[in-house]
Amino acid sequence: MKNKKFIKAIAKYIIIIVLEIIALAFLMHHYIGFLELDYRSGRRIVLDLQEKKGEMVVLLYHDLKPEIKEGDNTNSTTTIMKFEQDVVTLVEHGYQSLSLENYYQKKYDPTKDYFVLTFDDGYISNYQDVFPILKKYQMYADIFINTNSVDLKNHFNMKQAQEMERSGLVKIYSHFTEHMAVENMPIEDFKKYLLESYSFLEENLSAPRLRMFAFPHGRYNEATYEAAKSLGTVLQFVQEDKLGEEDIRVRVPIEYETDIQELCKEKTVD
Repeated sequence: MKNKKFIKAIAKYIIIIVLEIIALAFLMHHYIGFLELDYRSGRRIVLDLQEKKGEMVVLLYHDLKPEIKEGDNTNSTTTIMKFEQDVVTLVEHGYQSLSLENYYQKKYDPTKDYFVLTFDDGYISNYQDVFPILKKYQMYADIFINTNSVDLKNHFNMKQAQEMERSGLVKIYSHFTEHMAVENMPIEDFKKYLLESYSFLEENLSAPRLRMFAFPHGRYNEATYEAAKSLGTVLQFVQEDKLGEEDIRVRVPIEYETDIQELCKEKTVD
């Protein structure tokens, strides 16, 4: 009888130890901790847990082509195959696709790693080549367009934009009415044209919708930042964060020669 009680006690003790180990493993998986051992007593261990913070990268693409030819601007053009390889590489490195809308609304796990795909200028390749890849892998993308360019050659039209938005994978945002420098524009003119671009998207796609804005050439100043904010712009995208505001985001330009594997090793967005 005593042996049975002893065995039961040992079994209960082992179960408690195992459960504690499982709980500790779970915590260590989600948190980064530091162990401090009191070597004088050999017993006291202090566990100072800090929440692990995931990484996020906002990528900037422009146009895609079947192949790069002599004379092509590889700073703003990559190939269809290279783009698909880029997104596959990101997933293989543990990154998940995230939309700007979900990013802004904080609908993501801050302990995990994410990438945001953005495109500027509204090239037809965004519809013909990028959109099928997004559907294939169920990934999100956000496209910033010059609203006066939708009927131009080599750009997608609003019917195609509507189709992409209906998929739930794509959102269209403002890149101003024209692709022009705005940092030295009179502020009232800047506000007028930016509001025109917002109104165009709301009338031709859906309303209400979040207002996000990518400055043409990424150039801006404090006056244009404040003016855009006054129009309800929730996120502004630039080349360099000169103001340190929470609603300003810097994107990583992706060129044909960009090594995505190297990029995965770097923290790029808070």
